[in-house]
Amino acid sequence: MSDRCSTFGCVNPARSRGLCVRCYFDASDVGLVGRKGLPTHRERFWAAVDRTGPGGCWSWAAGKVGGGGYGQFALWPRLLRAHRVAYELLIGPIPDGLVLDHLCRNHACVNPAHLEPVTDKVNVLRGVGPAAVNSVKTHCPHGHILAGENLYEHPSNKQRVCLECRRRNQMTSHYRQKSKKLGRSVGPGIPRLYTCADCGTQGQASPAGGTLPSRCPTCQRVREAARKRARRCA
Repeated sequence: MSDRCSTFGCVNPARSRGLCVRCYFDASDVGLVGRKGLPTHRERFWAAVDRTGPGGCWSWAAGKVGGGGYGQFALWPRLLRAHRVAYELLIGPIPDGLVLDHLCRNHACVNPAHLEPVTDKVNVLRGVGPAAVNSVKTHCPHGHILAGENLYEHPSNKQRVCLECRRRNQMTSHYRQKSKKLGRSVGPGIPRLYTCADCGTQGQASPAGGTLPSRCPTCQRVREAARKRARRCA
């Protein structure tokens, strides 16, 4: 079966029974599809839409899909996303390779004014999932900047990698394996990072064990000088 609408002169994608959404609704209006005496598909669809939602949303009040909250509408024998049906019915076909992004962030909304065709990557990065959260990070968990020569993008999945952390991990793994082979500890220690409680800057502590300092040397000197002045004035 062709993936285009079978109606003469229509080039929209077929959604059910060889017809696009518009042609299927038109055929239902004149009784060519559906059962006699029952509401048409157009009447069924708009009866499930609440146009009084906040922010101009047209909320889908019928069945929804899973935890995402997307509405679904039956065009026998298929179940279609309600917002896609509304967009194709009122605006036109969704361009090939694009998906509809809810600008209102309300997945149950079927208002075409709140829908924008975008690539799947843009749709994911506009969301609130791990990929979207990580894409806006400017520093790695250890405080290294994710830019310039310290940034590596994996060619297949475009995952961003901190090169400084990768070098440290490789060095740690190398000396760990070497220590295990020789039966004794070898290799240089890796400086430990800490954040100053006063100025918020990040510094490096000695690789040796012990408690991490709570302040950088500059702030520590300032506090020592303040204590000496307080003792002289007492």
